[in-house]
Amino acid sequence: MTSAWQIRKFLLKQPRAAVVKLQSAQGTQEIKPSRTGSLSKLSDTIFAVSPDVIELFDSDGKLLRAMRTDSGDGEISADTPKPPSALVADPETARLQYFSSLLAHAYEFSVSVAFNKLVDLVERIDSRSDSLEQRLERTEAAYRGTLLQQLRDAQEEAEEILETAEAEKTAGASDAKDAFVSALLQGNMQRVATPPTNGKGKA
Repeated sequence: MTSAWQIRKFLLKQPRAAVVKLQSAQGTQEIKPSRTGSLSKLSDTIFAVSPDVIELFDSDGKLLRAMRTDSGDGEISADTPKPPSALVADPETARLQYFSSLLAHAYEFSVSVAFNKLVDLVERIDSRSDSLEQRLERTEAAYRGTLLQQLRDAQEEAEEILETAEAEKTAGASDAKDAFVSALLQGNMQRVATPPTNGKGKA
């Protein structure tokens, strides 16, 4: 049976799948992994289902790749090959065989743990990057909204100043017109009040 680690490596291959189909004796199960989802959890879920075949499809329904879980492709065997019968009686050979088996198990375990840690780290970095990107988009939207509001306030203030200036200008022109009419009337009244002379003065 393929291990969860091998399933995770299979899922990590490019191009990434949009749909995962699991073929088993119970039928077909379809999973749509999210872009920010954890492949570690997905591989554990697939391993728990124990399907016979894992098929990966793109968003258009095209088959990308498939894997049989009972083939053992890429799986590190936990069993070491049996030595020839002539060497079994040799204690030194048996000791080397036992040591190589322990070393193989330790190597498989360390690689699996390191790979899982690396995948988890990359997924956390991707998740944090998405969170920072969304936060930046919200900040930019709020900043643009603040700038637009400031522009509206400045426009309204400029319109108010312009209207006040026009009102003052109109009031100033009206005052000047009234002063001119008043001066003209006063001049006419003075001319009427002063009688014309014939050019001869009184003795």
